[in-house]
Amino acid sequence: MRPRHPGPNLPVRCQGSWFGHDLDMTDTAVASAVPTTGQLVARYATAFNSMFATTHSVTSPLGAWMLLSIAAPATTGETRTRLEAILGCTAQDAFRRASALLAEPHRAVGSAAAVWARTHFLNDLFHAFSESLPDTVEQGHVPRNEDADRWASTNTGGMIESFPVPIDDATAVVLATAVATDVSWIAPFQTASAADLA
Repeated sequence: MRPRHPGPNLPVRCQGSWFGHDLDMTDTAVASAVPTTGQLVARYATAFNSMFATTHSVTSPLGAWMLLSIAAPATTGETRTRLEAILGCTAQDAFRRASALLAEPHRAVGSAAAVWARTHFLNDLFHAFSESLPDTVEQGHVPRNEDADRWASTNTGGMIESFPVPIDDATAVVLATAVATDVSWIAPFQTASAADLA
């Protein structure tokens, strides 16, 4: 299995804005008629981090937001209503924004997405969803664990060496995003072990 697109060109050194927009989540920024993608992701990240990053950990609100945005058009009814509230925009708008991030990623952020499936488990609704995905989303059969590991490593510049969840014969669908960056800081952090940060 080979990714459709090459992995991110890492490392990248940068500082300043993200997605071409300062992440200003003040009342003025949030009140704007059309929030930027950066503002939507920052809003989501606040909620995400309050739930999943309460201890020392490495998580990616951006990766989660992109994954939900890619899947959003496949939802209906109350599920879609709840998901749109979480994403901060309509399902179609979120899908469009995530597709744009994959097609033209910021030079500091390498990203990739994949949808793998055992199609004999699935119905026509999944096939319609699959056909709607942009070319930047890799598609194919559910991979072996070693192939999923290779995908993770390739699309994070080697920073993530293994896929975060096991895949077995009962796995029907895998939706995955990979986000990686390597930035420099004006005032570098002091290196410390994870145990010291707990």
